[in-house]
Amino acid sequence: MLDPIANLLGDWAREVTIYSILLRLFLALLMGGLMGYERASKGHVAGLRTYILIAIGTSIASMVDSILDLNFYFLSSASIIAIALIGTNSITISSKNRIKGLTTTIGLFSMSILGIAVGSGGYTIGIIGIVLVLVCFSLLGPLETYLKEKSSHMLIHLELAGNKYLANFTTTIRKLGMTISDIEVNTAYRNTSLAVYTISIELKNKNVLTYKKHKDIIEALMSLDYIVYLEELI
Repeated sequence: MLDPIANLLGDWAREVTIYSILLRLFLALLMGGLMGYERASKGHVAGLRTYILIAIGTSIASMVDSILDLNFYFLSSASIIAIALIGTNSITISSKNRIKGLTTTIGLFSMSILGIAVGSGGYTIGIIGIVLVLVCFSLLGPLETYLKEKSSHMLIHLELAGNKYLANFTTTIRKLGMTISDIEVNTAYRNTSLAVYTISIELKNKNVLTYKKHKDIIEALMSLDYIVYLEELI
């Protein structure tokens, strides 16, 4: 299947020429810039330069593969594997048992695929792809937050003044019509005065969700004097 935009532009856009090279690199620069700006504006480590470099680098790899005309797209495959490895190594688990870097890793991987698509002359795929990825990053965040607020499950990071207060906390949770389904001790705080847990809570009482949002429940629990810190893990 030939690319619709390449067909519209003519033979020069389908082949690797000086003009198609400039067009493909410009599109890669634009796509990487848009993605990088969106990520950088939200304070993520992988920002403008990272996404631009990945987009341009994978586009170049795809064009070199086309010039070499091998049966196997060696540089393109190697680029995807390299980005996947770099992204995987950036995924960490924080002291609050939160997985960090997963969305960034997927974003970098998606950018490498889009860069290869544009570099191989798939202008339509690249343009539609970058629009959809930006929609996922920019617009679906609020929707995801809304759905979490409506969820009957909460995963919280809890810091108590001492482990003796855990029984008090579980009793309070039951009185509020909620159920604790899992408690995990956070060993990162083992040598401190704090007792830190990651707790899964089920909001079985329908009235809890009817009249209270997750943030309201968190604020109410924070009023307990033996709780040092409490937040919902998203």
